[in-house]
Amino acid sequence: IINGKDANISDWPWAVALQYVGTHVCGGGIIHPYFILTAAHCMRFVWLSLAILSSSSCPQVRRVIEYPNYSQFDGKDLALVELMTPLIYSQNVRPLCLPEPDDVFTRRSLCMLAGWGFTSGSDVLQQAKFSLVDTDLCNGTDMWNGAMAENERCAGYFNSFFAACS
Repeated sequence: IINGKDANISDWPWAVALQYVGTHVCGGGIIHPYFILTAAHCMRFVWLSLAILSSSSCPQVRRVIEYPNYSQFDGKDLALVELMTPLIYSQNVRPLCLPEPDDVFTRRSLCMLAGWGFTSGSDVLQQAKFSLVDTDLCNGTDMWNGAMAENERCAGYFNSFFAACS
């Protein structure tokens, strides 16, 4: 997170740091005591260790399940990390808050982003606020040039110093 603020881990109890030899690689979210949701492109290091920073535990990975026909570029960049033993839920270890099927996210809806960063990793969880941006604007020739799919959303601030990565 570029120019984010230090976050309290208790505000993000589902946040998981995926690490390789102690180095941050990607983030993930707890969705079940046995499962972490992350991006499939992060799984090129299938021998990742997980750091549930809020509990100081490092559960072992049983297996990685990539989305069928995984492609990093067509909205299928998802993977499940199955754990050998279940996570024990507590105040600081809980499942991710997922939207309800009828939830509507409109332009200017406020979003929160949390993470540790990859280009310049941090040992401290960072957070930042973003607003959803009109898809037509993001799909313009000076941005994604039509590459955004109908089911994708664009968030951020133009002319801003906040970003998910650099």
